[in-house]
Amino acid sequence: MLIGTRIKATAAAVGERSRYDKFDTGFETERRDIRRAFDLGAQYYFERNLSLRFNVSYAYTRSNIPIYEYTRAEWTLMLRRDFR
Repeated sequence: MLIGTRIKATAAAVGERSRYDKFDTGFETERRDIRRAFDLGAQYYFERNLSLRFNVSYAYTRSNIPIYEYTRAEWTLMLRRDFR
């Protein structure tokens, strides 16, 4: 989505459900996971070939086997120059 003439915003959301057909003998069950991820970003254009981008991501996975569960958050800041 463009906001004005210099800012571009992005957003995304992902959902995934996984079921594995192999029996895990260590945990005596079949693995089942649910994953969710969210991403927000903004890019500011100083000029046509120079921009600054900020991005925030958050993802988590829940599983019936605890060692496969995780939560991850990250952010990035990028200064980009396009050479043409």
